[in-house]
This record gives sequence, C-alpha cells and structure tokens, in this order.
Amino acid sequence: MTSRIRFHSLALIACALFLAAGLAIVGDYGVSVDTESQRFIAISTLDYILHDDLGGLRVAADRFYGVAFEAPLLLLTE
Repeated sequence: MTSRIRFHSLALIACALFLAAGLAIVGDYGVSVDTESQRFIAISTLDYILHDDLGGLRVAADRFYGVAFEAPLLLLTE
C-alpha cells in the first residue's frame, strides 16, 4: 500500500510542477490568432443550419472546416 501512496504522491507533485512551469513560461493565454475566423465559420454555419441563410458560407474561404466544437460553443456563449 505504501508504494501506491508514494506513486500517487509523485504523480501529484509532477502535475503540480508541470502546471507551475506552464504558468511561468507562458505569460498570456489570451485570444489566439484564428479566433475571429473560427467564430465567423461557426456563425455562418449556424445561420445556414438554423435560418437557411447561405450568404456567409458562400464567401467564406474556410467553409469546409468542421464546426463540431465551435458551433456548440457559440450557442452556449451567445
């Protein structure tokens, strides 16, 4: 039983060290470069699905990318 507790303790310490290193190394976890384009794709796709409006998808260069993550996230936040 002590080896199991020792393993869990070491795993917890390793996770804490990785978290501390990640927070120290990267100073900004802000908006990424492609946030606006992904948001536009999600809005255009949801307009097509919900309102049968194909206008935004006709002009979108990235209209073939999937929105399995962006569309539900946009529905939850908007």
